Amino acid sequence: MSDMRILVVEDEPVIRARLVDMLYTAGASIVVECPDIAGARAAFEADVFQIILLDLGLPDGNGHQLMIFFFIFTIPPTMNLI
Repeated sequence: MSDMRILVVEDEPVIRARLVDMLYTAGASIVVECPDIAGARAAFEADVFQIILLDLGLPDGNGHQLMIFFFIFTIPPTMNLI
């Protein structure tokens, strides 16, 4: 997991912080965290991630809408959406 770039999309600060801590403890090299769809879209357009951890209930929409956005951009086969 040493070269793993992970995007965490979670609006609850405590849950997001725990996820990020666990991922770094597990050896992730880069973890980008976003509390909403707007931030996640910007991060996705600016970087390449191997894993996206996505909450479905977000303040500015739902995770299903964001999944559609990711698929429009054609998620590479090396990326996992969880």
